[in-house]
Amino acid sequence: MTMPPGLAQGAGTEARQRLRMAFAQQDAEESLLPFMHYCWRRPLEPLQVGRHTRIVCDRLTEAAQRYRAGHSTYLDVVVPFRHGKSDMSSRFLPAWFLGNFPDAEVMLTGYAAELVQGFSRDVRGIMDGERYRDVFPGVALDASTNNASERRIAGRTGRLYAIGRGGAATGRGASLLVVDDMLKNREEAESQTIRDSAWASLTNDFMTRLAPVHIVVVVNTRWHVDDPCGRIHRRLDPEAEEYDAAFPRFERLHFGARQADGTYLHEERFGRAWYESQYATLGTYGASALLDGAPVVKGGAFLKTEAIQWVDEFPDGLTWVRCWDLASTEAELAKDDPDWTVGVLVAVREDRAGAQTLYLDDVVMVRAEAGRRNALIKETARRDANRGIPQYIEAVGGYKDSYTTLRDALAGVAVVHRVDLGGDKVVRAGRVEPHFEGGRVAIRRGQPWQPEVLRQIGEFPGGRHDDVVDAITSGYQAALDRNRRLAGLGHTLGRGAR
Repeated sequence: MTMPPGLAQGAGTEARQRLRMAFAQQDAEESLLPFMHYCWRRPLEPLQVGRHTRIVCDRLTEAAQRYRAGHSTYLDVVVPFRHGKSDMSSRFLPAWFLGNFPDAEVMLTGYAAELVQGFSRDVRGIMDGERYRDVFPGVALDASTNNASERRIAGRTGRLYAIGRGGAATGRGASLLVVDDMLKNREEAESQTIRDSAWASLTNDFMTRLAPVHIVVVVNTRWHVDDPCGRIHRRLDPEAEEYDAAFPRFERLHFGARQADGTYLHEERFGRAWYESQYATLGTYGASALLDGAPVVKGGAFLKTEAIQWVDEFPDGLTWVRCWDLASTEAELAKDDPDWTVGVLVAVREDRAGAQTLYLDDVVMVRAEAGRRNALIKETARRDANRGIPQYIEAVGGYKDSYTTLRDALAGVAVVHRVDLGGDKVVRAGRVEPHFEGGRVAIRRGQPWQPEVLRQIGEFPGGRHDDVVDAITSGYQAALDRNRRLAGLGHTLGRGAR
C-alpha cells in the first residue's frame, strides 16, 4: 500500500513522516517483503532484493492469504547458496506469520537442531524488536519461555518449534512448516543412508504434524538428484516410477544462478566475477546442483581427462609428496582383476588469484604379493628420500590397516604421514574434480604408466578400479597440508629473523 499523494502534499513535514511510517507499517503487516525491509536488523548490511527475492516473498504472502481463506499451500523453493533463502523462509516468515496468526503453530526443521535453533533465536530477535511491535502491537513472545526449541506467544496459543532432522515432533503441530536444507553437505548428500533418513524424517516426522489447513515451504540449495527436492519431483512426475497422484501438489519455484540471457541471478549483490569463480571452483558436478539447482547423475568421466595439460617439464620449486593406495591381501591377488597398489607423486601450486594447479608424476603401480610389493615401496621411498619427498597414506575409517601396513613396510626407511579425509570415494574425488574440469591438472608426456592411469581416471567412479584416483585425491590433500605447513614455518622463521 502507498500513501495517497494528496495526503502527502497537504500535510506538514512531521505529519507526512507519520503518515509514511503508518503506511509502511501497514505494508509490513500485509506483505512479507515490506516486513523484511521494515524490520531488517543488519544496518551495516542492507537488504538487497534480487528477482528471486521478490517472487518468493510475493508467493509466501499469497500463501498466507490462502491460509486465511482456508486453503493449504505447498511450495518447493530452490535457490543457490548465499542468496537469502533462510532470511526469507526461516527468519522473517515465521515472525511475520505469527504476527498475523498469533494462535498458529510454526515448525522449523533442517539438517540439525543447532541450525534451526539458531533460526529460532533470530526469530526471537525480530519479534523482540521495537519495529516488530509497531507492526504487530498485540503480539509478543512469552518472556517466561526462553527455549530455542519451543517458544510461545504471550496470552495466545501460538507456538514456534525448532526441531532438527530426526528430532521428536510428536505432540506438536504445524500450521506453517518450514523445511530448510535437510542435507548438510556433499558427504551427506552422497550417502544413500542419510538421504533415506532425511526423506523419512520429512515425510514421517514432520508432514504428519500438519494442521487441517497449512503451509509447507521446502527450501533448498540442492545437492543431489535424489535429495528431498528430487524425491518430491519424482512423486509429482507422471512419467516417474515413484509417481503418486495423491502426493501433495508442490509448486516449484526454482532459481538457477545462470540465467538464459547470459546474466546471473543476483549480480547486484555478488557481481559476475563471484559467480564465475564459484563455477570454476565447484566444477560441473557441484555447480549443476549447488548453483543451477539441477543436479546430474554421477557416472563415468567424472574427472575430465581431455582437459589435462601435457607438459615436457614441470615448473621449478614444486613441493612434492608421495601418496599411496594399497591392495594388500593375498585374497585380492586371487581375483580375476585384482586391485593395484599405487603410489603417486603429487604437487599443488596456487597462483596469486587463488587458482590451483595439480601436478602428477612418477606413478608407481604393482599387482604383487606382499613381499614383492613391500620391496617396491621401499625402493621408491629411498629414491624419494634423496629428493626430500615424504610418504603419505589415508589413515581413517577402513584405511587404518593400510597406514599400519605401509608404516611397517617402511620401518627404518621413511616416516609415514597420515592423510585424514573422510567421506566416500566420490566425495573425496570431488576435491579434485574442478581441477580436471578446468584444465588445471598437469602430467609429463611419455610415461609408461599413463594408459592405465588415464583409464582409471576416465572411468571413475563406475570403472573396475579406483586405486589411482584414491591415491591422487589423498595426495592432493597431503600436498595442500604440506604447502601450508611449510608456509607457516617460513612465516615463523621470518618473524624470528626480524
